[in-house]
Amino acid sequence: MAWGHVANDKNATVGAVASKAVSWTSNTTVGNRAFIYVVMDGGATAPSVSSVTDPRSNTWNFDRRQAFDEGASFKCQIEVWSAQIATQILSSDSLTVNFNTTLASGWWGTGEYSGLDTTTTPVDVAASVGTSNATSTAVASGNTANTHAANELVIRMVGDNGNNIDWATGDTLHPAGTERIDTFPSAVNAMWVSDGDSGGSGSAIAASGTLATAENWAVLAVVYKLAGSALAPSHPAHAYGAN
Repeated sequence: MAWGHVANDKNATVGAVASKAVSWTSNTTVGNRAFIYVVMDGGATAPSVSSVTDPRSNTWNFDRRQAFDEGASFKCQIEVWSAQIATQILSSDSLTVNFNTTLASGWWGTGEYSGLDTTTTPVDVAASVGTSNATSTAVASGNTANTHAANELVIRMVGDNGNNIDWATGDTLHPAGTERIDTFPSAVNAMWVSDGDSGGSGSAIAASGTLATAENWAVLAVVYKLAGSALAPSHPAHAYGAN
């Protein structure tokens, strides 16, 4: 079964909060997979999403996170969570993303895809990298382990803690997929998300690009299994702060 993009409904600033209400612009479809993307700055505390509260009792899975920082006072992270939609999420519903600390700032976004694995272990392979108190224009996740099936969904995500950051002319990340969320440039904590096809089975997947200005950043590439897959849970490549 092939995967399909259904929607990327919203993206907005998070602000200085310990939790954030998240909603969809339109009703979701039972059987699809819903996604929440977050980039966050926890100040002196390493931030993370602790849970997602869903009024329809869908089970939300943490899929991948990657830490990065601008020193001890600016600890940041990007995360991807997803849920198999067993009960329809309505546009009138409000989900709550809970954080382990009160954030200094951040962004969130949502997505929905069809044709994906329905279990609580939807990830085939993944890779991610984040800078630690060092800036760079060269964004690169490194390669995932080889995929176990053909034509899986690839989610590529970049988050940064810079001011008015943007891609350099001719960067190599945009061609690697279809842009779905783009808050570049923004005042701080921008995010960029794309999707694409993994190609043939046994492919090593990466996310890479070039920023116009050297900044602190994190990048990840996550490959999602298709519906009906019998693959075992993977053990993705790790880098600074990855889980």
